[in-house]
Amino acid sequence: FCIVGEESTFNTLRYFQHLFSTISYLTMGLPRIWWKDSEGHTEMLYKGELLTLGHLQQIAAATELEAVRVWREEVLMGLDLYVDWTGTKDDMTNHQVGHSFLTDPRNSHIFKKNIFAQAILSSSKLRKEFCTGFSKKDGWLWNVKRMQVWLQKPVARLNHLLGVLIDISSGAPIRIAELGALLRCNTTGRPTRNIMILNEYVVLIRNYTKTSSIRGYNQTIPHALSAVVSDLLVQSLAIIRDFSIF
Repeated sequence: FCIVGEESTFNTLRYFQHLFSTISYLTMGLPRIWWKDSEGHTEMLYKGELLTLGHLQQIAAATELEAVRVWREEVLMGLDLYVDWTGTKDDMTNHQVGHSFLTDPRNSHIFKKNIFAQAILSSSKLRKEFCTGFSKKDGWLWNVKRMQVWLQKPVARLNHLLGVLIDISSGAPIRIAELGALLRCNTTGRPTRNIMILNEYVVLIRNYTKTSSIRGYNQTIPHALSAVVSDLLVQSLAIIRDFSIF
């Protein structure tokens, strides 16, 4: 309760609200964007530079080509690996912890474990880079520093490009906090994963959490991924994910 003549929390909030409102009104905010096409909204000036829808399409296409190059040349390092995920089955109603299309028993003939590690060991060149020796007790001894370089450079670069492509080519922009917290499988705290497959289409199911405290629940928003992003995402999860976790 508020008592006349005594300081309260509401008085402090009211003071800062007036202060910030005054600062906002006194701050000059001139526009950065001017639409040249007021009907179709396909052309605009951004800080004086012409930006069109065609430019954005060129950016997306160039980013896809770069992502494919990084995947083939830097992440796979020339290894001829590809998982044909045609016919993948996915049960979206399964909320069991750890479940995903990768672990679904019906897809065991499609998604194999340790694909990337076995391919490295089969290549004499890569085996010399990623292994420091062999022990009869422990098997191959992995070069931890080389693995860290692989994770921190090409794999991180690929994830960065995939994040950019998902953001610019899958509908409304996604909050970075939500994009960086996507789950490939169900967990105890979040029983609904974010990556699912519908027939031959990969769908990103994200949770809008910004207004959760007001609404009392998270909003579920689906995003359809492009063919290139879909395939790269599935290939990344199916081929290198186990090795990255290891």
